Parts: sequence; C-alpha cells; structure tokens
Amino acid sequence: MKFRPLPPLENAMKRAGENIEIARKRRQWTEAMMAERIGVSRKTYAKIESGDPSVSWGAVAFALFVLGMTEQIENLGAPEKDPTGLRLSEDRLPKRVRRPRRRD
Repeated sequence: MKFRPLPPLENAMKRAGENIEIARKRRQWTEAMMAERIGVSRKTYAKIESGDPSVSWGAVAFALFVLGMTEQIENLGAPEKDPTGLRLSEDRLPKRVRRPRRRD
C-alpha cells in the first residue's frame, strides 16, 4: 500500500516544490546544478519540485535555504494553532503524559 499523506501536507509539499522550481529557474540553474548544491540526486530533486511526499522535509528545507527562501523554511512547521484552537506557543504542557487508567 502506497503512503498517502493528508491533503494539507500534500498541498504544502506541492506549494513548496512549485516555489522552489520558480526560484531555481529565475536563477537559471538546471535541476542537476540544484541537486548538486543540496547534495541529492537529480531524480530526488525532481521529486522535490513535483511535491512528492516521499522526499524528506530536510531536503525540501535545504533546497529552500540554498535558494535564500528562509521565510518559507519557517513556515514548514506546524500551524500556529492546533485543532483545539489553542496557540501552540502559549500552550502549557504537562511534564509527563500518562496513559489514562482503565476503569473496570
């Protein structure tokens, strides 16, 4: 069975890949040149531009860094709010999380 990520992840990877492709072309760099700069094969680099979710986030982030797109790197992480609506940066977390006790 092939891995199928959630739609928001697919959209984020696709958007990042499109932006990387545009920035690379503006610099008139070939895919091979870009792949060499970030230390991946040309085939892996092509997957980055196509938004393939099998590519590591680290490779995508490094491609963005090489292209000077540091603002997009900061936006690769989690959203500012989690699904419960709490701001993640202001959330108070317990020191330990334990499995709830079973009630018989």
